[in-house]
This record gives sequence, C-alpha cells and structure tokens, in this order.
Amino acid sequence: MRAGQPFAMRYPLVEVEGSYGNLIESGNWAAPRYTASRLSAVADHLFEDIDKNTITEWRDNYDDTEQYPAVLPSKGYYNICNGSFGIGVGLSSSIPQFNIKDVNAALQKLLLDPTVSDDELICLPDFATGGYLLNADEVKVSLKNGTGKACQLRAAIEYDVKDNCLVVSEIPYGVYTNTICGELEAILESEENPGIERFNDLTGKTPCIKIYLVKGVNPDSVLKYLYKNTSLQYWYSINLTMLDNGRFPKVYTWKAALQAHIDHEKVVYRKGFEYDLQKAQERLHIVEGILIALANIDEVIKVIKASATTQAANKALQANFNLDEVQAKAVLDIKLSRLAHLEVEKFEREAESLKQLIAQINKILTTETLFNQQLIDGWNKVAEKFGDARRTKIMTPEAAAATEEVQTAPLINLVLNNGQLLALEQFDKYNLARKGSPYSKYSINFGYQSTTTSTTYFFDRAGKVYKYDNKKLKVGGLNDLPAMDMVCAISDLTKDYVITLSKKGIIKRTPSEEYRKMTRAAAGLKLKDGDTLFGAWAANDNDSIYIISKPGKVVKIGLSSFAATGRMTVGVKAVDGEVISATVGADSDLYFMFGNQHGKYTLGSDFETNGRTTTGQTVADNTTVIALVDKFIYIVEKDSKITRYTSKGLATKSKIAEGAQITNEQIVKTII
Repeated sequence: MRAGQPFAMRYPLVEVEGSYGNLIESGNWAAPRYTASRLSAVADHLFEDIDKNTITEWRDNYDDTEQYPAVLPSKGYYNICNGSFGIGVGLSSSIPQFNIKDVNAALQKLLLDPTVSDDELICLPDFATGGYLLNADEVKVSLKNGTGKACQLRAAIEYDVKDNCLVVSEIPYGVYTNTICGELEAILESEENPGIERFNDLTGKTPCIKIYLVKGVNPDSVLKYLYKNTSLQYWYSINLTMLDNGRFPKVYTWKAALQAHIDHEKVVYRKGFEYDLQKAQERLHIVEGILIALANIDEVIKVIKASATTQAANKALQANFNLDEVQAKAVLDIKLSRLAHLEVEKFEREAESLKQLIAQINKILTTETLFNQQLIDGWNKVAEKFGDARRTKIMTPEAAAATEEVQTAPLINLVLNNGQLLALEQFDKYNLARKGSPYSKYSINFGYQSTTTSTTYFFDRAGKVYKYDNKKLKVGGLNDLPAMDMVCAISDLTKDYVITLSKKGIIKRTPSEEYRKMTRAAAGLKLKDGDTLFGAWAANDNDSIYIISKPGKVVKIGLSSFAATGRMTVGVKAVDGEVISATVGADSDLYFMFGNQHGKYTLGSDFETNGRTTTGQTVADNTTVIALVDKFIYIVEKDSKITRYTSKGLATKSKIAEGAQITNEQIVKTII
C-alpha cells in the first residue's frame, strides 16, 4: 500500500484500487479485503527486458520453489528517484527523493562526459509532498560527499485574510498532520501561545490544516513561531549508503551513485542487445534453411516421403541439402500452405530484415556513441512519459532568512525633533552628544520602550494614529516616520483598552481591537476645538490613571469608572485644569521627579482612589509621574546623555515626600 501512496512515493510503483490512506497518519489504508493492487506503468520499467537474460544472478525464494532476481534491470528509470530510508545492523541509509527529469538529465551529462564537475550533476531533492527546501547550498555539499547537512524542509502556508487563518497546503516529507495537530494542541495549552485561537485538520488526498488566529495578532509572527516550534519545518537527513554491487555497504557520492547506475544499465543494455542478436542470428539460420528447402521443394518432398520416420527424414535432409539438424527440423515443421509463391517472398524479406537487424545490433555493440545513444533514448522516453514539474520549491537564502524566527530584543526608541526615530539597544549609559555622533544636532521629543518584534502605535497632537511594524526598524540608526506632530507611542496592544487623555483633561477608554484592526493612519479620537492630545496608554480594567494637573494636584482614578466607547468619540472630563503629567498602572510602583533633579519611588496603593474632577493631593511644581515597567527609568539630561536608573538605587518613599537628588544636570525627558 505504501508503494502506491502518491505522498509517500515520488513515483508510485503500485496502482491501488481502494483506499491507500492519507497524510493524517501512517498506515491508515483500508483493510486487504477492500483493496486490490497491481504494478504501475513506471514499475514496468524496473522489469523491462528481464526475460532477455539481462540479470544473471537469481536467488531461491523462501521455499525453494521459485527464483527471484538479485537486482532488476531498471532500464531508463533510476529508483533513487523514490528515495530510501532505513536502519540496518550497523548501518543506516537516508536518500531523499528526486525528480526523474532532473536525474535522467544528469545521467546523460555524466554518460557523455565522465569528467563533468559535481556541480553540474547535482540534482536538488524533490519530495512527493512538495513544500520548500531552505538550505539548497548545504544540500549540494552533502550530495557531493554522500553525507552531511540534512535537507531543511518547510511547509507551504498561506494567510487567508477573510477567515484570519493560516492555511497549510503542503507539509515536509515524512511528517503526518496528526503530528502537527498534536504540536498545535500543546501550543494552545501553553503559556507561550503566540496568538492561535483554534485549528482544524481537513486533510484528504492533500494536506489542509486551518490555523485560526486571535484578532489583531501579526500572522507573520505566528508563522515564524510555528516554523521554529512545530514540524511545519522539518529535516530529512542525507546519507547515501547503498550496497556496492548488491553486496557491500558503501557511502556513495552523488556522482558515484549516478555512475554506478550507468554502469548497471550498460550491462543490462549490452546483455539485451546480445540476446536480441543471438535470437536474430538463430532465426536467420532457420529462415536460410527454409529458403534452401523451398528452392528444392520437389526433391525435399521426395526425400521426406521416402523416409520411414521423422528422424530419418531429418537426417536425409541434412545429408542431401547441407542443412543442420535445427534447419532440417524447421523444414519438417513447415506447413504446406507456406509453399505458395508469396510465402516464399515473405521468407526472403524476413531474411533480409534479419540481416539488417544483425548488422545494426553489431554496429551498436561495437560503436560507443551509438550504444550510449540507446541509453539516452531510454532515459528521454521515461522522463517524457512519467516526468512532471518539481513539487519541492527552492527558497533562496535571502527569502529563508527573512522568514526565520526573529529573536525579540528590547529597544529604546527616541522620536527626534526632525520627525525621525532613533532605535537603540538597551544600555546603562548612552551619550547622544558624544564627539562625532551623527545625532548630536537633534533634540528628543519623546521616547518609549519596545522590542524588535513589536508593533508601535504613534499618536499625534490632533489625535491621529499611525501603526508601525518594528521589524522594519534599523537598530542604531535613523528611521523615517510619517509627517505627524507625535506626542506619544504605545508598543503593542496586549491589554484590553487604550486610554487617551487630552491636554484639557478629557479622558476616553476604547477597546484595543478598534486600533488593532487599523491598516493605515487614521483618527484615533475626536478632540474638542482648541484641545490637543496629551498622551495614550494601554490598560486593563483594574488599572488606574494618575494625573497631575496645572494647579499642582495629583489624582488617582480607577479606569473602570469610565465607560468604554468607540474610537471616534470625545470622552469625558477627568480633571479640572491643564494636564502636566499622567500615567497608567495597576497600583504599581510610581516614580516622581521634582525640580528636574530629585526623584523618588512611591507605591500606587498609597494613594486613595478619587472620583472624576476631584481636587486630589498637592504636589510640588514641575513634578512628573511615571508608572514603572521592569523597574527601569531612562532619563535624558540636558547634555543629551541618557542614564538608566533602577529602583534598587533609590529608596521608596510614600506619597509626595521629597525625593533624593539623582543628577546634577537638568532633566530633559524621561522614558519608562
């Protein structure tokens, strides 16, 4: 049954009537009573001319009643196309599958020029299940040597925008969909789920797995995760261990394997031609005897009638007409109807035809170019009849690298006054104004923390939102941003809501989904005349917002007190007065800065929750508040030096007590 599976054999050797199974799991074909099978047309070429004594070594079967050939002729077809995988006693073999057109073309090159380079002969694997081959260069080296790096195979997957799902249509060879589904099930139950909602295996004659994604998730990120953590990207090893002359294990190089098959086919073709030559000569000998008898038919009849027995007639014919025993027997066996004049002419034409055939075979056997052409004709015939297009596509190194899993690395992103973005790796100290720095002429509008794989949502003063994929960022260099008067950014919308706050204290809570589904720059909120956006944050229901307004007051308001509204609504009043500073957190540690030089940590739980438009508690002038993430704060000083502070270095003080002096320089910006 496996030999009849089009997804197991590159060129199935068996035709199956009934179910031969599918790619869901191994060995799931129908019971024997529901199936029938016979050799396929391509398998016939394995046995072609076996009756012409092309194979000299035969072995007894299990009960010594029959014999089978030690090896098959395999004219025009190299069974390496179907590959092989197995482990024996003290050795193993792993031969990938190949396209018959590619292999037969390589055989021709080597036959015509034994000195041809390995590079010109290499055929890249072509597996029955298709997919992509990622490391073509490494595979070429492995085939040259007969062993080495394995084939790195990847499934063919397309993203269906309408259903928000990844559709798997081709899978790596040797992998079954049950294996993949088991891995997907484990991912769904794990805490590292990259955004898979569910999946459905619809595999029939061809693979079909639909992997449905959570709304707002980046399909590319999920795809890269799946390639790294499931069998959707798999390996097939290369180990060209085969039996030399059918007896001794040997690791073949690709060129040596092709040459061994050429040598085998040469023997088969030569024995086949020698067989045909012998048969033609034997037939010509008989026809010539018959023609002698027909030329003397009256005398032949008299001799036969005068003989007492058939044996006596045979000897008499030999003695009287210079025939041998075989010719005499053929004369005795001839029917009277063959004595007609036209029948005589047929024998004469047959004799002429046989002479031409004998001359042709002798010429082939003695002329190398003609003999080689017979092999080439056989390969072309088989390739034309059974050859098909490649199924496994070759992915360029650049394309493979672009789709590899990207390692997530933290970044500090600075939006400069020229409208560009400077992405920097995390550090303890960084000096933008250092000698020779190309960034010393710029000042910083604002900064934020993100990662190399996240998505950033930029907000400008007018409330417009721009979605940016951080994978496009050039780390350590300037990146162009759209021409917007940006005031803040949110890195990834992993929380349920987006909180926006205007300069005049208008607050709005909007489901994050409203922003995730954006495909281009669009209005993020509606502002009243004369008002501008102060800031935006990602938040959950149990978070609170801390706002410092111009009268020097700080208030804490639970976000659940604000009704969730759509993206284009105005919002409600949160505080009276102009907003000076604000942050969102879940009673996390807060960081206050005073007078641009002093700072302290305080717990959000130390503050009472206030209602909207309440007075709040008094704070010092020029105070800003930041909710801590990962306990780090990046402070930009007036000389453009960026310093990272950690909570371990400063004491925690409650409420609005004076903090410790943290710098002698004027603080320009703070970045959590």
